Amino acid sequence: MCLTETWHKPESYLALNEACPPGYTYLEKARSTGRGGGLAVIHRRNLHLTPLPLPVLATFECLLFKCKLQSITTTIILIYRPPKLHSGFITELQDLLTTLCATSSSTLILGDFNLHVDSPSNHHAAEFLELLDCLHLKQHIVEPTHIKGHTLDLVITDTVLITNLRVYDLGVSDHKAISMEIPQVRPYHKPKRQMQFRNIKKIDPVSLNQDMQTLSSITQFKSLNESVDYFNSGLQKILEFHAPLKTKTVSFSRSAPWYTDELRSMKTAGRALERKSVASGLAVYKLAYRDHQKAYSKALALARSNFYSNKITGSNGNSKQLFSTINSLLKPPTQSHSDNSADQCNRLMDFFTNKVTAIRSSLPVIPSPSSVNTSINSENIFSKFTMVTHIQVENIIKNMRASTCSLDPLPTSLIKSNITVISPLITAIINTSIQTGQIPSALKSAVIHPHLKKSSLDPENLANYRPISNLPFLTKVLEKVVAAQLHNHLLTHNLYEKFQSGFRSAHSTETALVRVMNDVLMTSDQGSSSLLLLLDLSAAFDTVDHHTLLNRLQNEVGLSGTTLSWFQCYLSGRTEHVAIGQAKSLPHTVTCGVPQGSVLGPALFIIYMIPLGKIIRKHKLSFHCYADDTQLYLKMDSPSTLSSSLHPCLKEIKAWMATNYLQLNSNKTEAILIGTPHQIQSSSISNINVFGWILRHYLSPPPASLSLSFSPPAPLPVLTLLSACVYESRCWLALCGYCALQRADSGEFLMPRFALTSELQENPQVSPKAALLQVHIQSKCSHVLTSSAVCCVWSRPVNKKSFLQHVEDLCSNDNAKFQEEFSALPKLLQDLATTDADLPCNRTKNRFPNIKPYNNNRVKLLSQPGSDGSDYINASFVSGYLCPNEFIATQGPLPGTVAAFWRMIWETGTRTIVMLTQCFEKGRIRCHKYWPEDDKPMSVFSDILVSKVSEEVFPDWTVRTLRVERHGHYILVRHFNYTSWPEHGVPECCTTLLKFVRAVRTHRLETSTIVVHCSAGVGRTGVYVALDHLIQHVRDHDFVDIYGLVAELRSERMCMVQNLAQYIFLHQSTLELLNNKGNSQSIWFVSYSALEKTDSLEGMEVTHSLRCGAGVGGDHHVRRDAIEDQLTQISPTGSADSGSVQPGSADSGSVQPGSADSGSVQPGSADSGSVQPGSADSGSVQPGSADSGSVQPGSADSGSVQPGSVTQDQSNRDQLTQDQSKTKGTAHEHHVTVYRG
Repeated sequence: MCLTETWHKPESYLALNEACPPGYTYLEKARSTGRGGGLAVIHRRNLHLTPLPLPVLATFECLLFKCKLQSITTTIILIYRPPKLHSGFITELQDLLTTLCATSSSTLILGDFNLHVDSPSNHHAAEFLELLDCLHLKQHIVEPTHIKGHTLDLVITDTVLITNLRVYDLGVSDHKAISMEIPQVRPYHKPKRQMQFRNIKKIDPVSLNQDMQTLSSITQFKSLNESVDYFNSGLQKILEFHAPLKTKTVSFSRSAPWYTDELRSMKTAGRALERKSVASGLAVYKLAYRDHQKAYSKALALARSNFYSNKITGSNGNSKQLFSTINSLLKPPTQSHSDNSADQCNRLMDFFTNKVTAIRSSLPVIPSPSSVNTSINSENIFSKFTMVTHIQVENIIKNMRASTCSLDPLPTSLIKSNITVISPLITAIINTSIQTGQIPSALKSAVIHPHLKKSSLDPENLANYRPISNLPFLTKVLEKVVAAQLHNHLLTHNLYEKFQSGFRSAHSTETALVRVMNDVLMTSDQGSSSLLLLLDLSAAFDTVDHHTLLNRLQNEVGLSGTTLSWFQCYLSGRTEHVAIGQAKSLPHTVTCGVPQGSVLGPALFIIYMIPLGKIIRKHKLSFHCYADDTQLYLKMDSPSTLSSSLHPCLKEIKAWMATNYLQLNSNKTEAILIGTPHQIQSSSISNINVFGWILRHYLSPPPASLSLSFSPPAPLPVLTLLSACVYESRCWLALCGYCALQRADSGEFLMPRFALTSELQENPQVSPKAALLQVHIQSKCSHVLTSSAVCCVWSRPVNKKSFLQHVEDLCSNDNAKFQEEFSALPKLLQDLATTDADLPCNRTKNRFPNIKPYNNNRVKLLSQPGSDGSDYINASFVSGYLCPNEFIATQGPLPGTVAAFWRMIWETGTRTIVMLTQCFEKGRIRCHKYWPEDDKPMSVFSDILVSKVSEEVFPDWTVRTLRVERHGHYILVRHFNYTSWPEHGVPECCTTLLKFVRAVRTHRLETSTIVVHCSAGVGRTGVYVALDHLIQHVRDHDFVDIYGLVAELRSERMCMVQNLAQYIFLHQSTLELLNNKGNSQSIWFVSYSALEKTDSLEGMEVTHSLRCGAGVGGDHHVRRDAIEDQLTQISPTGSADSGSVQPGSADSGSVQPGSADSGSVQPGSADSGSVQPGSADSGSVQPGSADSGSVQPGSADSGSVQPGSVTQDQSNRDQLTQDQSKTKGTAHEHHVTVYRG
């Protein structure tokens, strides 16, 4: 089945996995950028399709593959061309078809060409058909394939015969389905084969228990080999008696595990309706069939959701089962090899053996490196094992998985169910082995199962397989007994490598990453960058030298006597063979390496690598290991650090690895330079010489896209995808655990900020930035995590104790540093696509054409069939404090987007809306009213009904409770509307806004996502989210990083905290938070009426600078007043020579009665509804109007007190005026009034 417009994204396989029935797989090709498009071919697993390479195509999407069945090979081309015709389409298609027709004897071309080939007057279609004639290709579709009556989907062949061609409406798309038969290909028959099996379920458990008890009654044997042979042969005879081997023919055809009888009945009924609609041609039957298909689709989705919800919930506490379940949904199916014969097994066995031989022979002969101290204390000697009891053996077996090896005489599940009667015999075998230091040869044989390293790799390439050893059950039990005693010895005598996190309890990829990241951030706090070098080994487990390992066990670990003899026997005389299905290779003798998949193999490898840590420590470098992956990192104080520290260390590592038969993998060895932008740019490192490989970085200076690496965006897409597969809320916690515990060794590690912070705050040596910032590691961004990448962190943390001094420094030199810091912030990230917002169907939904959400974190609504762009809304997920995606930042709804706004509220489960604008501001509509008018009980937006339950009006904000109803269900939404915040500007009092932010967090409904909007959804919205973060951050930490916070917000939505006035307001609010520790006492703050116009939505640039007077002289720490004076550099009164402006002048910032800022509404003013000449909307600016920037004494913005107003702080204000009159400076271009709130 060939599909076009799948709309799946790269590395996203959930929808395709759902579409594949058992026994099927698929080929796919997603659109590389943007949304839409996508191709897929779903086929039976036994029908082997081989993808073919394609040239780069710019005008259409193409999936090319060949299908070979017996002696017939057909080349199939699946094409999708977007509706917008590109002038080069015909040329590109001609080049492709010319090449394929010349090299293929049988070609089939099909897909959605979006050409009206049924219209003779269409010259594009005529040119296309002329091309087909020139290539002797035939187009077979002669009837409409689209519901609007045009022929868009085509089937084209050369020599391939097509029969039974049908075009019919499935009722699920605006395109019709096309089916056909190819007579050259033999009709498909379900695969059948002979299968041997044992009917375990019919075994009598009582009789089996008695037979196993009889077998276990004998525990004394002449030799260990005799006891193992007795064990294996006895269990084999018992199995033959109770479950003899049978043979039957099977077809391996089965339904999905969640497919029920009810769904099967619905499918049968749908087929009947389909046949009736086709036969009769009546519209009534077509409508009935379409309605039935919709109901059937919903039933399928519900059954699948219930199945996976129960499965995920049932995996609580079992992370491996959870990973397996979710990976089966999110990752593509593993491709199987077409050849499962014994010859293929022998080829794989030879490949694995030759690979190890080639690695060992390619290593140069290097003298042993300088020896390290290997003296062992006599107290650390481990000379003999401790005998175990049958109770201990029973406990070990009970905790083992019931997996069975093909070498086992009896299924493991039957042994576990009868463990109490068979444990004495197993215990006797184990004790004899560890007491004599011998292991029977039957327990030293392994079955190798080749596993593809990645499911997307070509199964025909032998190099893509990893050998995984499967050992007999009795071998696993024996190894677990030995491993437990070896671990106890290493732990007791502190012999483990301290910084080795592989294969140890409480040591994982998470702890390794936290430790390395913290060290790097500590170095950054000290003003230096860090160089991180990641070393990877090739086939490390398979090249371990047995002689060297035994020496290490003796000299490093202290093994001797029987214990050492046991390991000598364990490593010698081992054999292995490859098995695929029923086929297997000839056995090979193992001369080196430790078995992957065994219990002892990883533990022995860790011991093998112990000297590496001692070498690195000798050169005073930091490091951390995870199994065979080693990370070296050092502080880059100067360029000489490389030659004095790193290069000598690498030279010795190279010699040690060659001596120990370990080969570095050059393709996976990477280097990353980590630091602040200044630290990176000041670094003189251009390349790094690692064992002769030159690792260069090409990013200089690093772009902002690599710098904004704060919060991991991956959990949201994962959970969004899985939302279609789970239904009950109780399984979401398990899904969040999956997202947080992706493994770093696969490059998909995600460290949630709350987990990082809670763990690090308990450690006094942890970097303060580690609680705020994260280095984001993402496997899919190869341009970020490669040997040529440079990682930067946008961060300028300031200690709370020195924050006042920091603000004073920013105010110095005419506020130049404030302007410089704000200008350095990235307004938007160029490499984050916004193509979804640019689609023609979505452009009109953006209030401002240059304020668009990024594709990667935009809010996606559920698509509505037949409506292009129905999933789009101008809204972005934004992280809160220690909580990813806590907010949704969005624009104020337009008349055409109100319904989409309420759909977003409903679909995201939002219970709280924060509105930071008024619907009508400065003579313009800033937000369409999306709740009922006072005289209306209810408003209807599409299929959503909104009614107002309650409303409370406060001086600066209004709180409403809204009832939102849809399809018979309703929710309550709390609506917080802050009404005292001018557009482009800031509130007059930061105390009031801080109270509002705290009130929202305290009184919001439930702990769901908070939707925040103003007009554009970036300026006031960004300030609100930043304040919410700062309120909680200053409570928990000793530092503040407003610059880094704003940069992080802009990495999630462009232009957040839109202008300089708002950026300064965040610093002013932080001063109040720090000064009052969260209480509501008043302090100095700034009114930014003159700064409101320094930025605009249209320009997105600071078009002019602020010129202010000279700073306040004297001791800046004497009074808070002086700090505020320097922050604003404003003198509200005085002569022109002192830098003041006379009341009523053009630059005074006064507001005449009746102007937009005066607080009252006069006839003809901005709020009266009409426009008078000289008013704010007339196009001209009169002195004293809203746009003149002046403030009259006594107006709302003048800072003075009129009779009858609050006067308890008049004396302080008079003192401020006297202080400011002494300030020397030049005339001001803009003015900011300072007064006590």
